[in-house]
Amino acid sequence: MKWADMLCNPIQLVNYGYYNELKRFYLTVRNLHSSVLAYCTEFSYENRHFRHSDLFFIMKHIIVKLNDRSFFERVVETLSFLSYDYITIKKSHFDFGELLALAAENNRKEIVEYIIDLARKKKITIDDKDYLKVLSRSPKSKNYQLFTMLSEFVDISSVLPTKKAKANILLECYKNAVRSGSKECVQWYIDHCKWNALSCPVAQAELMVCAEQSNSLEMIKWLHKTKKCKFFRLRSLWHFFRVKRIDVIEWIYNSEVERLENKEFDHDAIFNDDKMWESGPNLERLVDTGYLEGLKFLFEKGAQLGDKIWENVIRSSDVEIAKWLLEIGRPIDVNNPIDLATSTGNFGMVKWLQSIRPDGCESALELAISGDFLEIVQWLYENRTERYPLALDCAAQHNNIEIVEWLRTNDDQLLNPTTTAISKTIQNRYFDMVKFLYLNYPESFQQMTVDEMNRDLKFLALNDQMDLFLIFIKMLGDKANIEEAVRYAVIFHGYKISSLYLDMIPPSVLAYEYWRKVISIGDLETLKSATEKLGRHQLLLSITSYFRDIKIWDYFITNHGFKASPIFSYEKCEPIVYLLFKSRQFHLIIHVLQHVPDHRSFKINEQLADCKLGRHSIPIFKLFTTHRERALQRLKEEAFINNQI
Repeated sequence: MKWADMLCNPIQLVNYGYYNELKRFYLTVRNLHSSVLAYCTEFSYENRHFRHSDLFFIMKHIIVKLNDRSFFERVVETLSFLSYDYITIKKSHFDFGELLALAAENNRKEIVEYIIDLARKKKITIDDKDYLKVLSRSPKSKNYQLFTMLSEFVDISSVLPTKKAKANILLECYKNAVRSGSKECVQWYIDHCKWNALSCPVAQAELMVCAEQSNSLEMIKWLHKTKKCKFFRLRSLWHFFRVKRIDVIEWIYNSEVERLENKEFDHDAIFNDDKMWESGPNLERLVDTGYLEGLKFLFEKGAQLGDKIWENVIRSSDVEIAKWLLEIGRPIDVNNPIDLATSTGNFGMVKWLQSIRPDGCESALELAISGDFLEIVQWLYENRTERYPLALDCAAQHNNIEIVEWLRTNDDQLLNPTTTAISKTIQNRYFDMVKFLYLNYPESFQQMTVDEMNRDLKFLALNDQMDLFLIFIKMLGDKANIEEAVRYAVIFHGYKISSLYLDMIPPSVLAYEYWRKVISIGDLETLKSATEKLGRHQLLLSITSYFRDIKIWDYFITNHGFKASPIFSYEKCEPIVYLLFKSRQFHLIIHVLQHVPDHRSFKINEQLADCKLGRHSIPIFKLFTTHRERALQRLKEEAFINNQI
């Protein structure tokens, strides 16, 4: 991408990692001073430049990637004076509570201090909920000094788990502290909170999972010693097997099993405890981690292998564990192991089993084709004699086009695709595969019955597959049930096919479904064409929630109407405005309200009286009746935040 193109949209500079150029961009904009308005209006929202989400994304990247306070400050100040013909960007348009939390969890202390300073100077608003969220996420930084600094802004003792939301945020505080591996943060919460999560059995269970996720042996030891948390269970062992932490595995075993006196220690009872293993006294649930050293350790301590150990090893494709099982005298006890390995795409295991148990293969080729394992298919053709006559059917139904092409080239004994396979491929929505089969095996399509083709025609219509739909129409000729297919297209939003056969759409509820599709995708030309062919329609008010484009709205109310109001009038638009508010189409609300002749006559019903924006206490439409421009400005700001202008 050229520099000139990137300059038009700064989000591209972030996407390509050009942070120095991004700094240059904002420095240039900042130095324009009086001419900045003319400069910035060149960036049209219609061209998707300077969107709210892009700007917020840039600010987050500066925090996480750059950790540059001066540059972050420059961007914030630059955004604070960018003006357009419809809005002046303000700091309040951005969630600085989230930015502060992001800076805290990434240990960006200088940016944290800058944002807090903005709040102190009342240039931005950060409330108690924001600070609590920041405190809950700050342990992720593993910086206890930063955590204690932020704790000064939160009266944690006043936060009681009386409501579910507060209980959740307190639990999240504890969980993040445990995940970070910071004993100090956890102890701080215990000392300052009136609710101790570690004293609640349900919360303690969640915190034990967080301790495992921390991979911190010190945190586990601390919880085990001070809170008597038990980690000798399958979930804990599986996690530490997955991260290959033999030190933690050994500590868990030694501290919770071998510490028992001999007279109390029943080894079989420990390893056969269903609470510990959850699904049986064996190691078969751990082999998928591929951690041989851990398996050997527990096996030496008396853990059983389990009846499905070989099945799980083959599925996991770990040849080293498989060799170890043979070394300790556990023979392969799975029927057709090559088939099993093939079904999971484990090529290395397939080749190893071929050298150990070459007899264990019956349906490997079919399984390899259905799984889209081309490399295994090729290897089986070279090293095995088994063949699968219906291979093309199998590959087509599973959308494995590369395998179909390879089979056509390398196996001339295969049967052509059956009509059943073609229909199933259509029903599976593998339409590119259907086109490929039609180009290469047209004779298979000619063998389809009229009923089969009409059934598939309806399925193609409801999925709006125009190319294949026309192919089937041509093959069926005058036997094609087009009217029924178009009916399916309208009901299931087959937009292209419906537009092609507008004259077949009956003036009923089906027409509503078609109009809804045209309106929601914002196709003005199709809307005009449909209006010419179908005439004026009066639709339900509920269709209002599907409008996204102002041009579509203007054309619709000029040429159509609503059943509740056949002739639309901006003087009585209250029900429309409420539906637009529910669907959060703020740019359309602005457009409608700007056409209201007298804002003081706008009637506020019970529904409109509850419509508020953000932290504003006054309902937005009540404000409109008294302060029109201020209400429109707030709606424009909300539209900006939602990337609608």
